[in-house]
Amino acid sequence: MITDAVLEIPYGDYVELDILVVDEEEVPVDVSRMQKRFTIKAQKSDPDNLAILTKLSPSDDIVDAGLGIVKVILHPDETRLDPGTYYFDLKLYSNSGVVITPVVGKLKVLEV
Repeated sequence: MITDAVLEIPYGDYVELDILVVDEEEVPVDVSRMQKRFTIKAQKSDPDNLAILTKLSPSDDIVDAGLGIVKVILHPDETRLDPGTYYFDLKLYSNSGVVITPVVGKLKVLEV
């Protein structure tokens, strides 16, 4: 799991995030049958139900791009957050109930 990722995005921009999910041997994980949840939160400790933004698969905005890549699309209305630091994570849910959190980090919204 990556826990120190820092994403910087300009206020109000369209953003595509490609997140590579690999196992402990750095081999891409087949995420095609997993449900995906991407959240942006005001505080790192906020539970998912208090997220500022939640993206769930299947949708056009969070998709399996193949070869272990999850693509998350953020539209301009979703990145019009007050400039500052937020927290994000991606969680994957298997059919058997296993939860994988491949990345958590900071999202910095920049003034333009």
